[in-house]
Amino acid sequence: MLLNKKPSIEHIHDDIKEIKERLLYRKPSRFSAQDIVEAFFGALVIGLTFVFKGALLTTVQKMGWANVIIVAVATILILLLEIYVIGYRRIRGEEGRNALEFTIKRFFTAYGIALLVSLFLVYVFGLNSWLDNGTEIKIIIVLAMPTSIGAALADLIRKY
Repeated sequence: MLLNKKPSIEHIHDDIKEIKERLLYRKPSRFSAQDIVEAFFGALVIGLTFVFKGALLTTVQKMGWANVIIVAVATILILLLEIYVIGYRRIRGEEGRNALEFTIKRFFTAYGIALLVSLFLVYVFGLNSWLDNGTEIKIIIVLAMPTSIGAALADLIRKY
């Protein structure tokens, strides 16, 4: 029976090492489907706080495409910085944890979910009916900034 087996010294040492890494060093775990679900809910919660603001509609209607592109680039840079500062620098140098792979998975997941949640919120709450055709795309891109930050934070903060 498994309960009657005594753990070996090596097994206990490995368990202590794992506990130490999780609690003391706060190393992120491997990327999983659970991370995707948590990123979705993080983006949704943050997106809901912005979608009901009348200022968002007014601002987006007055924004030029140059500003929308600046918002998109700023979103990408903030997201990459967030992933690096909160996540990767804690596992830097660990064997088998590639910086590019770590960042790419989290970036595309967070930004993709942010765009989908933004699209979802714009159409579910009927914001698209108040906007012109080109402005619909603008509001999705602008709303993707806070939702992507929420998606990445949900994934990265829970591990710490």
